[in-house]
Amino acid sequence: AGAAHAAIGFFLALCSRDFSVMLGLFMAYMIPLTVPSILQMLGVINISEWVLMITPSYSAMMMISAAVSGYDAAKVIAASAYLCVLTLVLLRYVVYPRFKKVSVRG
Repeated sequence: AGAAHAAIGFFLALCSRDFSVMLGLFMAYMIPLTVPSILQMLGVINISEWVLMITPSYSAMMMISAAVSGYDAAKVIAASAYLCVLTLVLLRYVVYPRFKKVSVRG
């Protein structure tokens, strides 16, 4: 879970020119992908857990809660696999090429 969020952070940092742009990109990421998970956890909205599984924050939250309470094995395995695939895809095809371009630019 940590590697996926680190890859997302690297992506946001490499796509921004300065700190204020990075904050804007971070908020653009947080609102659609993290707020629904928090609202689901608080019981404000009712969305299927499988639909929320596409958000990295909900997948990570599901894995953390499975460590301390009862869990559904299929959901934990799906969350783990999703976060691993997301990490590999982001680092290999998005972050690494962007890092090479930005590091040459200086």
